[in-house]
Amino acid sequence: MRTTIAILVTLMLIVTGCSSGGTVTGNAASDDNPPIKIGHILPLSGNQAYVGKVLMIGGDIAAEEINSLGGINGRPIQILYEDDQADPKQAVTAFTKLTEMQGVKVIMPELSGSTLAIAPLAEQAKIISFSPIASSTKVAKAGDYTFRIREKGSLHGEAAADYMVALGWRRVALLVVLHENGASYADAFAKRFNESGGTTLLIQTYSKDAADFKTELTKIKELNPDAVYLAGFAKEVGEQLKQAKEIGLKTNFVTTPGAEDDQLLTIAGDAAEGLVYTYPLIDMNRKDVQNFLVKYHNRSASDSLIFGAMNTYDSLHILTNVMKKCGQETSCIKTELYSIKDYPGIGGNVTFDQDGEVQKQIMLKTVKNGKFEQMTDREKKATKVEQ
Repeated sequence: MRTTIAILVTLMLIVTGCSSGGTVTGNAASDDNPPIKIGHILPLSGNQAYVGKVLMIGGDIAAEEINSLGGINGRPIQILYEDDQADPKQAVTAFTKLTEMQGVKVIMPELSGSTLAIAPLAEQAKIISFSPIASSTKVAKAGDYTFRIREKGSLHGEAAADYMVALGWRRVALLVVLHENGASYADAFAKRFNESGGTTLLIQTYSKDAADFKTELTKIKELNPDAVYLAGFAKEVGEQLKQAKEIGLKTNFVTTPGAEDDQLLTIAGDAAEGLVYTYPLIDMNRKDVQNFLVKYHNRSASDSLIFGAMNTYDSLHILTNVMKKCGQETSCIKTELYSIKDYPGIGGNVTFDQDGEVQKQIMLKTVKNGKFEQMTDREKKATKVEQ
């Protein structure tokens, strides 16, 4: 009877893709063939829940593909979702629950703060922590059991600085969220920009989830900068662009990959036109990328933060490929991950260095006619605002 019930539950999961507990399976699990559990810590409630939704779709698609092909040596994988509400303390609670109560050996924390919070615990317990989107530069030295397949945020900060310097913008101000991500982008930007002969006029910081930026923007307006670098999340950046227009701040705005979200367009409206942002270079014409996009768009009409869904998809495929050789022996998994070279992920090729880091190329995108688009070479050489 228990086997019959397990099969029925599995069939329900195949249809729905996700149970009320956030569990995904795709082929028959039973008492004799228990699933291999993989933890996934991401924001499913709170202000960053929209991010979690995107990442969950990428994970679900990968899990279904993996299980349709026999899982890991005939055993299905089971994704156990835990909500950290974008709070590192909640991530630690989730980590403890997954490892001590569920016996999970491999965990995917998504956000930088959560990844850094659980890194010491993962190192001590020899648990694999594999983040699809953490960008903080601190992740590089977080431990031998901590990996990520997203390029570090400093690469984006440097690319933004290079873009501004190439256009002759020499006086800039920064508006930076007090968060690991914001610091990674802003620190690298300021260092590269100043070393290239530019002048950082002002660095204004603000608390995560702030809504009123007129005081900070007014200070920036008084300095009349050539450009402003916005190192924050989509909702906040949308408010900043909207409020900048309201107070008459006319300048060039450059920001980070997290800006590519429909929230920004909804909030900022036409104030978002001409916004430039850095983004990981993804070949959208590849057949496997196109196949993923079809599956993704069956679940979501939006392309917001789709690179995060792609990275989550790649992460699960990489982990399960390694686990086919290592099972759940984490020292083996760690060694095999370090040896990966040029894995053809849909979010970009993956090669791990000695710190469990990847290097990916960066491209420039812009908001044009209310849409997120890759910049043309001509657009890269033109300014948004006549100074």
